[in-house]
Order: sequence, then C-alpha cells, then structure tokens
Amino acid sequence: MSPQQQREQLRRTRSVRSTATVLPTEDFSETFKGPIKSSFKEQEVTTDYSELGYYLQLLDEESRARRGARFVFDPSTEDLFENDERDIAFIKESLQRADNLTNQVIDILDSFEDRLGVLETNIYPIHKLLQKWKQVHENIDQTMNSIGKVLDIFDTPTKVEERIMDGTRGDYPAYLACLDQISDAIQYLLSHKNYKSADKALEALKKLRLAGIAELENVFRSLLVKHSALIDPTRLPETMPEENKYLEILPANAVAEISKIIQRFNSLAHTAYLKEYKDKRSKFLVGSLKKFQMEKGTLAAKDSPISPLLNNNPNINNTPEPSNRQSISLQNTQTQGQGYQKGTHRFIVFLRCALSLLTAERDLAEELLDSSAFESVFSEVTSPFVEYVGELTDGILKSRRGGESVFVNFVLFDIWDHFIRVVPLFQAALRTRGGTLDDDIMEIVNRIRTICQKSFSDFEEDIKRDSLKQMPVDGTVYELTSTSVNYLKRLIEYRDTVEALLPQPPPGTPRNSTVIEYMLKILALLRANLEKKADKEKKTALSTIFLLNNFHYIYKTIKSGELAPVVSNNGAALVEFERAMDEQRSIYAQYWNKAHDSMSLLVGDDGKKPFPATKAWSSKEKSTIKEKLKVFNTEIEEQYNVQKGFTVPDLELQQRLRDDV
Repeated sequence: MSPQQQREQLRRTRSVRSTATVLPTEDFSETFKGPIKSSFKEQEVTTDYSELGYYLQLLDEESRARRGARFVFDPSTEDLFENDERDIAFIKESLQRADNLTNQVIDILDSFEDRLGVLETNIYPIHKLLQKWKQVHENIDQTMNSIGKVLDIFDTPTKVEERIMDGTRGDYPAYLACLDQISDAIQYLLSHKNYKSADKALEALKKLRLAGIAELENVFRSLLVKHSALIDPTRLPETMPEENKYLEILPANAVAEISKIIQRFNSLAHTAYLKEYKDKRSKFLVGSLKKFQMEKGTLAAKDSPISPLLNNNPNINNTPEPSNRQSISLQNTQTQGQGYQKGTHRFIVFLRCALSLLTAERDLAEELLDSSAFESVFSEVTSPFVEYVGELTDGILKSRRGGESVFVNFVLFDIWDHFIRVVPLFQAALRTRGGTLDDDIMEIVNRIRTICQKSFSDFEEDIKRDSLKQMPVDGTVYELTSTSVNYLKRLIEYRDTVEALLPQPPPGTPRNSTVIEYMLKILALLRANLEKKADKEKKTALSTIFLLNNFHYIYKTIKSGELAPVVSNNGAALVEFERAMDEQRSIYAQYWNKAHDSMSLLVGDDGKKPFPATKAWSSKEKSTIKEKLKVFNTEIEEQYNVQKGFTVPDLELQQRLRDDV
C-alpha cells in the first residue's frame, strides 16, 4: 500500500465506533389489576482503539521515509497529529461521562418500578370497593326515582281531577296535557297490574279520561258548528290555489284548533267524533249549495252575481259569461225561444261553484283526518252533496219535458257540454277507495246525455205529427218552418256538442258529418210535412202560395249562408228547393190562365190588336169584346176573392210572382 493510499484510509477510518443498546419493556394493567412489570438491559459501551496505534505507526514510518528521502519535516504535520490526539482524548472523556449517566438513569428507573408496584398493591383493593359502592348508590337512586314515578301515577287522579272537571276554559294546551298524563298513567298501570290498588287507580283514571273526552267532544262540536256556517259558493275564487285550498272555506286558526283535537282523539283511539264531523260537514256542503234555490227547474242564487269560476282552468274550454246578474231557467228559456245565450244558464254556474266547494272540502278532510279514516268519512260527507246535484239535474230534466219549445234542448246541450268537461274534476274530487260517488256523478251526466240524444228523435217525431195540423189560412210561412230553420241554425252554433251527441256512423262509412246528415234529414221531413199539408187543400192557389212562401223561406236561408253546412253538401239541398219553387211558381201562374186567355183575344200574339180602335166595330165584334171582358173581369174578381187573404211576406217573391203572371 502506497503512503498516499494509507493516508486516505486513515482519513476514512478516523472515527470512534461505539454501541449502546437500551431495551425497556413496560406493561401496566388498565385498572391496576396487576403489578407493573419492567426490565432494563444494562447499557454496553465498547470503544476499540486497536487500529489507532497501527495508523500512528504508519505515520511514523512515512515520516522516516520522507526524512530518508531528504524531505524536510513540515511543522504543520506535527500540529495536525497533536490536534487529533486532543480530539481522541475528548471523545474518550465524553464516552465515559455517558456511561456514568446511563448507569444512574437505570438505577432511578429500577427504584421507581419497585415503589410503583408497592403502590398498586395497596390501592387496587380500595379501587374495587369504591366501584362496588358506586353501583349500589346508583341502584338506590334509580329505585327511588321509579318509586316516585309510580307514586305520581297513583296520585294522577287526585292531581288532574279538578282540572278535568273544570273543562278546557279556553286553555286547550293545558287540558290536552292533562289528558296525555291520564293516558300515560293508564298505559303504565295496564302493563303493571301486579301493583296493589292498580285496579282502583285504573278505574278512576278511565272515568277521568271519559270525562275529558266528553269535554273535548263538546269543544269539537262547538268548533264545527262555529266554523261550518253556510257560505255563498259564488264568492269562492275563480281559480283555486294549488295548496291549502281549505283556507277558502275555513280560517287557518280554526283548522289548527280542530286538527289538535282530532289528533288527541286519535291518540286516545276515540272515533265517535267522526259521526259529528260527517254530520256537520255534509250539512255545510248541501246547505251552501242550497244558496242556489230551485223551484220547478229554476236555478237562481239570490243576490249572487254569476261568477265564471274555472274559466282559467286549462282543462275547461272558456265560454263568455254574462256581466250582469241573471236567473235563467228552462221554463223562461222556453218563453224566450231562441234568445238563450250560450253559457249563461245558472246550472252551469252552479256546477262550477259546486266543484270549487267540493275541492276545498276534500283538501280540508285530507288536512284534518287520518289516512285510515279519510276514505270512509269523506264518502259519507259528500254522498248528500252528490244526491243534491242529482236532484237539481232531475228537476232541470223534468222542466224540459214539460216545455213546448224545441229551443230548450239547446239549454240542455249547453249544460251537458259544460258538465262533461268538468266531470273529470268532479271524479277526482270524489274518488275514494271502494267508493262509488265518482261513478254516481257520471251517471248524472249520462242522464242528461240520454235526454239530449232523445231530443233529436223527438223533434223528428214532432215534425211528422205536425202534418195533421192545418196550414195557415193566408198561406204565409208556417210556424214549423221558421222553428225548424231556426233550430238548424242553432245546431250549427252547437255543432261540436251535437256532433258528440248524435250517433256516429260505423267506421269506414263514406258519409257527411252526423250534423249535416241530421240537418238534411230535418229538411226532408219538413218538406214532406209541408207538401202533405198542401195536398189536403187539393192543390188550390192557397196550397201553392203556402208551398212557395215556405220553400222560398228555406231556400233564401240556405242561400244566405246561415245554413252553411247544408250548402257545403255540394249545394244539393239548395238546388232541390230551387226546383220545387220553380214548379210551384209554374202551378201558381196557371191559376191566371183564364184571365190571360180572355185578354189574348183582345191582344194578339204578335202584339197587334185584332179590334183596332180606328175603325167601327160590328155588332158581332162588340159582342165578342164584351164577352171577353166579362170573362176577364169575372176571373179577376174570382181570383181576387180567393187570394185577397193570401200573404206573401217576401218582397222578392212578390215581384217574381207578378212577373210570372
């Protein structure tokens, strides 16, 4: 190894190797249940200086070699060795002090371990005893508390009797708290019947609970009576709110009070209050609806303006409502004829108000009643409501059957049209599990539909039966003609409704709409009726004028576009009546043939006079002229006497007849 390598190795190994190992172990019990165990291994410190002399020897040899090689000794090298020697001495001293300190700490820890073991041995029995007495103390406290609660339960009748017997006195929370206390006491004693005097206490508590329930029933009844005062349904808003609809018929504070009492009844498993609820709320519904008074089919709400409820409902087609107060019935509609305005009948307003009232009542029942009781209770509450609606409907239908005007049918069409559109809302408000009220309301609608459908065949029969009556003595437009034409005009106004009521053709049948088919059928029956009446007069001038007046009236109405659907049927009806008019005009002109023939001898066919005034007439010519004039005057007088009572009200027809004659 060269001197340079030896120096490098010396620098790398210029360190002191020392080892010290301390391996403590501790094991303390959680609650001083065993002695503390600890052990320490004595620290070992080993210092190895064997190589140091070897390196010093190497340094000495290197120094000699340098001197032998005539190197000059560097004084700084000697200082370096002195510094290293001092460092080594310092390290030895420090290691020695560390060994001394380690031994002292080990002695201290051993002493602490011994004393701790002695302390644990003395304290542990005391700790176990304290734990035992603590458990005994807790048991005593729990026993005393339980005894106190039991005594309080047995003393409950004495404590609350006076408060229960005095009634609520307006303090509902305190009274309900007493009932809760009684219920808790009864429940406890029922589960601990082994106590002495438990039966006696139970009997007293049950009597107090019955008295409290009776008081609550009185309060409940008073609240229902107070807040079930009849209201005017027309005052309800046109659009009911999405939530809390019941606030439209009952104030919020009343709902809260009634709800608290019902909840208390439910907690007491008391259901007798439901009978009172059904009675008062059903009377409220029907009584409020009776604000609309009905007499022989008349529906009129006294001092109640028509409120177009539900007009903003997207499920209902809006129709204009009258702005002023009206009382329209089927009877006065009959006297007014075709003057009825669509959507103005009071029964339509009644339906809207009834729906709003029913919707609010259902929302109230859902708010107050338990889900288990809601279905049956609400069905009984609303059953009289549905019956009353049915009675009103039957009254309307009976008044219709007692009327003579066909235009009352359009009132029924209007009622049915509005009813059928709100039926889904009625059914939704009435629907309950196992209930049939939603079906009952549909049955009412079907009764109206049946009468409406029958009205079409009834009108056909009326036209047929009318053929037995005599035509007007003046040959003017017959009442049945004007009635039928106006009836067809109204059919067009109610076309969608009539389309839904008339029987529909089989699928795939190439036909016009049912309304057009029905209108053409009515026109055909009307014409047959008119011609049959005319035949009874054996084709006299009166029968001809009668047919002309009536055919012209029908023709003019069709041509004016008032019966547009009929014209849209390729104009067949228009052409048919025009041909019939031409035929009757030709027949009418024949009644003047004698007069026309007598004048033809005085005026030739070429317009020249066969008896000119410029020459003297012979006796024969004069006799002929007198005869012809006599025939003319006689014919004119005869036709005048026959037709002077005839009436042709249409000016256009008058002029055409003059031209024909």
